[in-house]
Amino acid sequence: MSLREIESGEPGPPTHPSRRMIVRHRDQERLLIVNGHPDPRPERFCAALCQACLTGALAGGRGADIVALGAIFPLNGDESSEGLARALALLCQPARLTVVFPLWLDRPPEIVTRFFEHVQEKGGTHLKKRRAHIVVTMSLPAFAHRSMLRELGSARHIQNAMSPPGLETDALNFVGSVETISRAQREEWLYRMRRLGSGRV
Repeated sequence: MSLREIESGEPGPPTHPSRRMIVRHRDQERLLIVNGHPDPRPERFCAALCQACLTGALAGGRGADIVALGAIFPLNGDESSEGLARALALLCQPARLTVVFPLWLDRPPEIVTRFFEHVQEKGGTHLKKRRAHIVVTMSLPAFAHRSMLRELGSARHIQNAMSPPGLETDALNFVGSVETISRAQREEWLYRMRRLGSGRV
């Protein structure tokens, strides 16, 4: 993956979303969307991005599901064994993966790592080479974060830092300034996620 692909985090004109959002495989395989935000409430932008992706998939006649990790691993409660079993069952089915999470200390949240470690333990070797489209939200402007990442080294190093255990990043997008971006910018990201879900990008 080139650094240009990793740098595709700034919203572009709605008429040309494919110039900046990169998906290498444009098939209509079933889609599994993983919401990695510790707070699964719908008002979180990660939840809205996931819902937009699901809406696009269903509108395009594509099978799709959402797994909300914050509901499986609640901050102030016990792990949901039923929710985890369902998520693992979905992940065992052939599916394209889209994983959305907020950046926490320059890494995915702990529940994202925890979930995919469960996948590796329970799912067998056939899950260890899965590829995913990763979408990362952050409070910093995307350009500022990318400047910091350049100091870490190669594009492969950056890709590995953002990839949950057992996954290879197929494409990586940063949604910067998530707490302060305009309504129009939010709508642009939701539009792009619908396009991603539909497989039309």
